[in-house]
Amino acid sequence: MTARILPLIFMTACLIPATRDQYVSDITFDVCTEKVQCGRVDKDDEDAEYTSFDDCTADVEALFRNVWPSDTCDADSIDRDAYEDCHHEALTAACSDGFFDGLSAIEACNANAVCSD
Repeated sequence: MTARILPLIFMTACLIPATRDQYVSDITFDVCTEKVQCGRVDKDDEDAEYTSFDDCTADVEALFRNVWPSDTCDADSIDRDAYEDCHHEALTAACSDGFFDGLSAIEACNANAVCSD
């Protein structure tokens, strides 16, 4: 019986909308993890963008909290599909030196794109 209930609980949990803080936390963790993997976070490399994962997360989290202000962009107004587009573009830009990758992330992740009225 438990085997039948667990998938139902999991599927139901996936339908519950995330909070703004969860969206910010998830994208922050994923972007900084990507930056670690491509060498942009390295305490021994003076050319690295960040010297620690904590420095990266503090910076990226502050960025997304600023881009998605709580008074206009709460969990109910975050469009899940737009968030997924933003997430994809942010991960692409995390390790790219390309101007257009950064521009695509800015465009996909701004409040007008992610937060609906």
